[in-house]
Amino acid sequence: MQLAFLLSIVGLLIFDTMAMGYLKQFTVNNQYGLLALAFGLEAVAWFFLIWGIRARGMVVTNSVWDVTSFVAIALVGVLIFKERLDTHHWLGLIAGLVAIALLTIE
Repeated sequence: MQLAFLLSIVGLLIFDTMAMGYLKQFTVNNQYGLLALAFGLEAVAWFFLIWGIRARGMVVTNSVWDVTSFVAIALVGVLIFKERLDTHHWLGLIAGLVAIALLTIE
């Protein structure tokens, strides 16, 4: 895996997950500063998306971002916000990890 692509996915994952965390807090607290922060963090994530597209193309980058974001945000929801996942949700997360492995094979 190319270093530029790996770094782009890591950056996307960090900023997208942080944005979703603040968005979740906004839905609970209704503080518009949290919403603005979520939008700003998501905008930063898009710079990493552009970097990834340049490194590996749109299809692979966006697919890997979608799945890694799904897994990370699900874990944040469970571990931090105490949300529950059913068995079929956990199976979906495992399938997502398999998808990431298959998408990143060169």
